[in-house]
Amino acid sequence: PGGAADALWHASAAGAMAQGIQVLDAGPCTLPQLRHAQTILRCQSAALITAEALLPLDSCGARLLSRQQRAIVAHHARQDFAAPFSGATPPILCACPTDAVYIADAAARFSADPASAPPVALYAEDARLRALAQRAFQRAGLYVRAASDPADMVLAPEELGVCLESDGESCAFADASGMLSEGERQLLTAWTALELGERALLLPVHATRAARALADQYGARLEYVTGEQALWQNALSERFPLQFALHFDGIASALATLGALTAANLSLDAWRRSMPPISRRSRSVSVPLSQTGRVLRAMAQREKDVELGGGLRFRRENGWAWICPDERRAAFQIVAEAASEEYARELCDFCESELKRIAGSK
Repeated sequence: PGGAADALWHASAAGAMAQGIQVLDAGPCTLPQLRHAQTILRCQSAALITAEALLPLDSCGARLLSRQQRAIVAHHARQDFAAPFSGATPPILCACPTDAVYIADAAARFSADPASAPPVALYAEDARLRALAQRAFQRAGLYVRAASDPADMVLAPEELGVCLESDGESCAFADASGMLSEGERQLLTAWTALELGERALLLPVHATRAARALADQYGARLEYVTGEQALWQNALSERFPLQFALHFDGIASALATLGALTAANLSLDAWRRSMPPISRRSRSVSVPLSQTGRVLRAMAQREKDVELGGGLRFRRENGWAWICPDERRAAFQIVAEAASEEYARELCDFCESELKRIAGSK
């Protein structure tokens, strides 16, 4: 909410109404909360509007693919749409507040005895997101203390820390021994999905390969999606709604994960010790857009065990690395994973130096 966001919302609503579209006002809400309202109200599309941007969502709540965005831009450039007010102009309907229903459904993700759960220390920089999460945890019957300052997140030995990202889509877990790494977070999400009955996991190509061994333990199959993140979102939203929530709804994911840990009688530390060790390094390297194709071809020719699609992934005896052009700027993203911290760092350093060398060569 705010002056600029309100102005953009009214402008967008007016444009949609002029084209005969029924507009429902979901009020101030997080992105996962908007998706939840869209599902409940059976809306064909939705849009989150902030002072900086308008984020359109498709019928399943996933972000639009790049080709869909380009098609919209092309239609607009050609003026290929009906004249304003050429049909009915339905009034705006109020669908807010959406808090109560979202909180109830998020709390239902916790499927264990709350008396057996650890106390939760909750951190979110955004005040509204923090209050929404606190109410959801309390609705689930859990003890939660909320913090707005990272300094207040010093955890007691028995506490579980939950940190929500500002967009509300993802969360991180911590205990007194420290925060889970990126790879451990991915593995914990996969473990939660399997514990909740999923027998197929759908992951992006750069996800931790430790998930494959975990899936084998549960007799589940594992599929990888290549390409932009929106492709993965679309596939998840259509085929695996539970996994979509685990990956893109921080509050629901935190409650579902805590429920699975509690039902399995596992502390976060005990879960961590039961999993294979994962060491990952990620980095961004600036590369001119004009060099993107040449860099990928050169890297593919240099390595022996290469998988193409959604960038390039190559394997070494003790680890693997993935490089991919950034969707938003002239850069490559690097992810390197190995059993040891040292080798993951070495592999990431190697990729960075090779990208710079190839991009700088004639």
